[in-house]
Amino acid sequence: MMRFFNHATASDSQIINFALRDHGVVSEGLESIVDVAGGTGMVAKYLSETFPHLKCMVFDLPHVVENLSGSNNLSYVGGDMFQSIPKADAVLLKWILHDWNEMIARRY
Repeated sequence: MMRFFNHATASDSQIINFALRDHGVVSEGLESIVDVAGGTGMVAKYLSETFPHLKCMVFDLPHVVENLSGSNNLSYVGGDMFQSIPKADAVLLKWILHDWNEMIARRY
């Protein structure tokens, strides 16, 4: 089941790849970005390839990122976003809060 979810979110992320092409202004003034709950890191991969000067980090639960490997400007970090989020110039929240009901949101 998780394999299908990861495939679906990776496919969805392809639109960001198209949106970033020829838009260098997106990363202007940024040295780093953290993709919170970034899963397999498709968005961060697109960002790291499009903007090689940008340090990209995928932050997700440890079991999600444990077998993923990065590159020169792409890294994977395991953790809990409810405890802390790694420091970066920008934080990307793509599909995080869409399925939270009001009770869960109030807890945090």
